Amino acid sequence: MKFRVGVPLDQPLALPALVDDWIGPDHLARVVDQVVDAWDLSDVEAAFHDQGPGAPAYPPKLLLKLFAYGYLTHRFSSRRISLACREDLGVMWLARLEQPKHSVISTFRQQHVDELPEWLAQVVLLGVEAGMVGWKLGAVDGTKIHADASKHQAMSHGRMTTVIPQLEEELKKLVAAHGAADEALPADPTVTAGPADHEGRIRERLAAIRQAQADLKTQWAKDHPMDAEPPDGAQINFTDPESHIMVTKNQGVQQAYNGQIVVDAQDGIIVAAVVSAHPNDMEELGPAMEAVEATAGHTFEQTVVDAGYFSASNVQTLEDLGTDGYLAAGSDDWRTLKGQKLFGKGQFRYGPEADTFRCPGD
Repeated sequence: MKFRVGVPLDQPLALPALVDDWIGPDHLARVVDQVVDAWDLSDVEAAFHDQGPGAPAYPPKLLLKLFAYGYLTHRFSSRRISLACREDLGVMWLARLEQPKHSVISTFRQQHVDELPEWLAQVVLLGVEAGMVGWKLGAVDGTKIHADASKHQAMSHGRMTTVIPQLEEELKKLVAAHGAADEALPADPTVTAGPADHEGRIRERLAAIRQAQADLKTQWAKDHPMDAEPPDGAQINFTDPESHIMVTKNQGVQQAYNGQIVVDAQDGIIVAAVVSAHPNDMEELGPAMEAVEATAGHTFEQTVVDAGYFSASNVQTLEDLGTDGYLAAGSDDWRTLKGQKLFGKGQFRYGPEADTFRCPGD
């Protein structure tokens, strides 16, 4: 039986004479290269100068190309992007064979994290200029993005209200017990009551819960000006306070974010993306459409969303935009929003004479 033996490892090879021949004409790296070259980064480039000692800096566009291509190929770590500059032909082509260290890539990201959304928005404007965005029909949908935190590190406001007095009481007992132990010790100064490790852990936990409760109240008051006190079910995560416990389609209950994208139907261009900590989509249409307006100064003639967006606020958003909205009305069952029980659509009765629906509660 004959098997393929491949090329001997000690055999010299002649790679293509041109670096440009390392990747094909339709390679994703070429798209990233052309798009980023069209971006205006003059403000960032002006911050660099050629005076003084040291080697020349890496071009900001080169580093941004590495980020864009890295994200598109699921490389989110600066170390992995740096490694790809030595192992991946597409990345090597983009970097023009430069090999920036991971610290350089990480520093660039930290310095310009607030500018990245503005730069990425230029992709949408390029698509508009190229006639790839028709503004005829737009679709909005969301997905749950797993947070870098465990759901077991989350605690509800109701649980905090119960746990804090319990810890305070336990702390009082421990302090009293240590005081009694100190009084019962002999006069020998070399004999001690032992370290108060448990007491210290309780103090740390109590302080963390109090801080989390304060943060939760502050965030709740910001998001709900009419409701000063968060309900018992409102939660916060100690590891990632901005995330929320959400029900996912395939992984059950997870600590996550709610990511929304808005897509133009003509060529499938994503014209906006937003992220929130809301566990469902019933309040997400407004922020998503505001992002479209902020990015491109435009809106769609028609907008379509699924039943998960069926809420009064989302219907009002479509009305205010002046777009023809196509929103699946959901089920006829009772719905629950912010602890309130709401009627399902099938429970409303239509009056053709007045062209209105009658609330079953009237």
